Amino acid sequence: MAMKFVERTCGEVSGSASATGDEPRPSHPLSRKDVRKLLEGRVDDPEAFLQTAEKMGLSSLLVTPQHLELLAASIASGGWPGSRLETFDLVCRQLAQEQNEEHRVVATNAPVGTGDVLAAAGQLCALLLLSGCDAVTTASDPDGGVLRLQEVSGSQEAFRAALRTSLFSFTASDGGCQRAMPAHRQIAEFLAAKHLAAVIENGLPPGRVMALMTGWDGGVVSGFRGLCAWLAAHSRKLRPDCVDRDPLGTLLYGDVKGFAVDEKRGLVEGVKQLAMRDPRCLKNRFDLLIRWGDLAAPDAEPIFRDLLRAFSHDEAGQRLATAALLALRENALIGFPATLLMDVARDEERTPEARELSVEAFIRQHPDDSSAVR
Repeated sequence: MAMKFVERTCGEVSGSASATGDEPRPSHPLSRKDVRKLLEGRVDDPEAFLQTAEKMGLSSLLVTPQHLELLAASIASGGWPGSRLETFDLVCRQLAQEQNEEHRVVATNAPVGTGDVLAAAGQLCALLLLSGCDAVTTASDPDGGVLRLQEVSGSQEAFRAALRTSLFSFTASDGGCQRAMPAHRQIAEFLAAKHLAAVIENGLPPGRVMALMTGWDGGVVSGFRGLCAWLAAHSRKLRPDCVDRDPLGTLLYGDVKGFAVDEKRGLVEGVKQLAMRDPRCLKNRFDLLIRWGDLAAPDAEPIFRDLLRAFSHDEAGQRLATAALLALRENALIGFPATLLMDVARDEERTPEARELSVEAFIRQHPDDSSAVR
């Protein structure tokens, strides 16, 4: 019954890993040294490429030669896109055009376009994630916990075409037929959210999707945090609910660059309230500091100004101020008040780290003010 309900939810309008999904690791993952060596000659600056890929949350694509080469080829032709969402979209399109020869699913009768392949992959990923099934199979009588492809409503040709691409990976044989699962959890979450956003836009009540991702307390179940974050990025209708239920997950695992300023303010307020209840949620979270930079745009300048002015000396206040200053140091947010940054630098009640960061942020924001820099 649960499986049928999920399938109706994901398909009626349009026709196991941890919290955000730890990626399945290859048996012999590439080291950082290996990655740099493979990138030589493919990109201009291997180390800069590595750092940008990690900031975009694409580390899982760097540990296998095939996917590393695909990513490098995608970026080399046009450079890094301007947002995390656009980067994931580019990577998905590249993977959708790459055939995975490990798959022996029945070939399609006619060519299937990249758009249809991505749509089919998104529907399969949504079904797998929401149902808890481990893999897709063409077997007529599969074991439990496996999605039978023939039972999924939609174009079987498109589904089979999607399974033949590098978006999916081979797992094991099942009655003479292979099992396939998403090659990357984050890619699966991205594609699933894009599919769900489309069916929501076409009339599916957002509450039906949210009900599948939330627990008894109304919060997002840990295994769905990545999916929920990408839903917030893809769907304006579901965004307020996603932010309200999991502001930190929305910031960490999706893309908030495209949020309106009021949506950004609500997100920051949600993270702030969470940190006041449990400052440990911001402890040792390098990803949080990177993603915080996604908020740093000219329209968000008042948000950062308020964060620094409303500074408190408790642990939560210290961590929030540090995150804001790191974002200002790493992003050219034009027009941020120079006097406020210098006030922070001179405030002896601030931590040494915050004072040093404020100076570095000042240099980033006001590089031409040579007297103040001295």
